[in-house]
Amino acid sequence: LLFVGQQRTIDIANKHLPAINSLTDLRNSLIAQEGYAGKYAIFRSSEFRTLFQQSETDFLEKLAVLEKAGRAADLALLKSHYAEYRATAARLFSGDTGGTTELRGQAAKIFTELEQFYSLLQRDLQAKLETANLQERFSIALTMGFSLAGLLLAMIIAVTFTYRTFSAVKKLRQATRRIAEGDFEYDPHIPGGDEIGALAEDFSRMAHRLKELEQMSLD
Repeated sequence: LLFVGQQRTIDIANKHLPAINSLTDLRNSLIAQEGYAGKYAIFRSSEFRTLFQQSETDFLEKLAVLEKAGRAADLALLKSHYAEYRATAARLFSGDTGGTTELRGQAAKIFTELEQFYSLLQRDLQAKLETANLQERFSIALTMGFSLAGLLLAMIIAVTFTYRTFSAVKKLRQATRRIAEGDFEYDPHIPGGDEIGALAEDFSRMAHRLKELEQMSLD
């Protein structure tokens, strides 16, 4: 879940934010193109045509950024409107003075597409942020669950170990009394595998040896 959350964050940083910034740049670029085209229609200066072409190149570069963000299908209508806009602008620069009105109408369509596309990106970004927030909450709850389960398991192990140790010590005390009373055959029944089990084995060997010594004494 943490990996998925990181990937989602990277996706937002690498795709959504650059796409939103590109939309702002596209709008500014189109406004600039409108201004240069209008000035060219009045002054017929090649300088404004050059500036228009530079803004046109910038507009196409920003469109390419949006396409890399995985939005090629959503940009089809926008690209179509801009292709018409460029064709009309080319006619204007070729001497068609009546193209300015048509150019403004096509620019209005492009602005509308940009606004709609911006709203689409905002909704998509909001959905991803909400999903990331839910995943983060789930990850926190899961981590707390694992922590509580680990704590509970540790408590169970501690209680079990304490009970086993206490029980083994009690059996050893009883074995000590029985051996002191002369019951050298007494078996405390303590399983081996740890220090207390080893101690129980020593008790059994000691009892066996005491029995042998007692028998030797009797003989």
